[in-house]
Amino acid sequence: MENSADKLEQPAWHWDLLVGVLPLVALSPLLIYQTASLWSRDHMRFFPLVLLAVVIWIVMGFRDATEARGRYRVWTAISLSVVAALIYLYGVWKFSPWLAHLSLLFFFAAWALGRLGQKHWASIAGWTTLLATTLPWPWGWDQGFSNWLQSAAAWCSAKALDALAIPCLQNGSSIETRDLHLVADEVCGGLGSVYAFGAFAILLGLLQHSGFIVGVKTLVLVPLWTLMGHFLRIFGILTLQEYTHRDFSNGWDYRILEGTTAAIVLLLIWCSSRLFRRIFEPIPVADAEFGPVFSGLNKLFCWPQPDPFESLLPDDDYEKQRFLKRRAERLAQQPKQTAFLWSSVPAALWTVRIVPAVLLLAALLPISSLASQGLSSLNFGRPNLSLAQVEGLAGPDSLPDTLEAQSQIDGEGQIEWKKIGFQTVQRNPRSRQGEFSLRWIYRSSEGEFTTVIDLPFLGWNDPIDELELRGWKAGPVDIRWQDDWPWGECELENELGGKETIFYTLFTRNGEPYTNVPSRLLPEQATESVDVETAAANQQSATAVTYQFQLLSESGGELSQAGREALRAQFLQLREVARAVVKK
Repeated sequence: MENSADKLEQPAWHWDLLVGVLPLVALSPLLIYQTASLWSRDHMRFFPLVLLAVVIWIVMGFRDATEARGRYRVWTAISLSVVAALIYLYGVWKFSPWLAHLSLLFFFAAWALGRLGQKHWASIAGWTTLLATTLPWPWGWDQGFSNWLQSAAAWCSAKALDALAIPCLQNGSSIETRDLHLVADEVCGGLGSVYAFGAFAILLGLLQHSGFIVGVKTLVLVPLWTLMGHFLRIFGILTLQEYTHRDFSNGWDYRILEGTTAAIVLLLIWCSSRLFRRIFEPIPVADAEFGPVFSGLNKLFCWPQPDPFESLLPDDDYEKQRFLKRRAERLAQQPKQTAFLWSSVPAALWTVRIVPAVLLLAALLPISSLASQGLSSLNFGRPNLSLAQVEGLAGPDSLPDTLEAQSQIDGEGQIEWKKIGFQTVQRNPRSRQGEFSLRWIYRSSEGEFTTVIDLPFLGWNDPIDELELRGWKAGPVDIRWQDDWPWGECELENELGGKETIFYTLFTRNGEPYTNVPSRLLPEQATESVDVETAAANQQSATAVTYQFQLLSESGGELSQAGREALRAQFLQLREVARAVVKK
């Protein structure tokens, strides 16, 4: 056991190993799941660019890197590593890649504070904030905020089209003109998301060494400029379609428009930063009477950066002497701190050593899960299917021509549903409804319903969210289970008062039921009873390729209980048929 009296300083690589490398190795199994999850979200695919920027900053910081010697700074770094370890241990217990990602942020801040002693603490906090832009907001808030911006952009676009006397119909985030039906989330995403632009604003502030006030004000304007970019993209596609009869929502036309609008948003963010930097730039202390006021404003506007005029000598000899005297007194009053070596304090030394050891032991659980299940089920992006492959999956005769069922009116007597149509639909690859749909239409004396196989998706897909974006008002979603296979039921209403009842479920492309239902849709007691093995399997399947089966029935009024039960019976019957079709 080392004696603290020896005061032997350990090499810098010890801190790199114990607080940097080993924790990253321990976190890596869960971070693999998180990487696949991030890549499955179009609005989060900018994260490799953020990682590249952070890596460049670290490499450049190593050129003159010195370990921290301040007592409070070192203990802050050690405390952050302990907090990060506790978060990770809880994440392993819950098998949560999101918590592992959060733990990574704390470890990054802890390592940088201790290893890059020449960097101001504010710089490390800023780069940690930049890295935090890769962490999705919990409980689906990230997608919800993006949806809100897209719906607002669609509303603004509809008003602009009305001003140009271009007929259009807007429902939620979808707009339909004479020649084009456009959904906002199909053209407003990817690198043009509000989170990517937020990361750019933070990076710009770091490179310009902006003060806190300038950085926050620039960041607050990012949603507004993102909304402007969405509006320009939607409005541009619709007006160009109206006047040139050319679809700019796909192909190179769309890519050029996407790049142009993204460049405009980046320019607006840069202009905002430049404007605020000019407004809040430091004021030279030229008047002794107002000097303390100007100095206070400079400290406020520049914080946490230093006031560039704080050390500027006055021109007047008398004022210069007073200035030098005050500075000498201030420096004399500052306590002289001795260099603090973490390796010479047993409590710090053993804390730094024990944390990675505990993490590596805890990492055995996700490592064993990853090894047993393999990486084959982790999908980094949806598969590219051709129309021929989809048409070969199922056809008009894949579902029965007729169906026998009880009457929806009184629940008694038998009626016959006849198949009257089939359609294969191909959409924008970015569509939330899925790129392809296979639709069968059934009709009887009591009405009509449509069964649909939508594909492909990654993990759970909720069609209710997509219908709400199109202007439908959804009631509560009821998640039911039968034969270890969950399905959802919901009733929706459009702006004209029309009703639609929807039943939906998902299965994997080999026909197995998909059971990884998001916890927000399940009762609280159901999520509390999930054990670690089940949670691990759920994370493994979170990015599995899935197909969705739906049954939709529109009506002019409220559906009776007997009618809903009859449709549910048809749904459960056809669900097994659709599963068998995919399994072949």
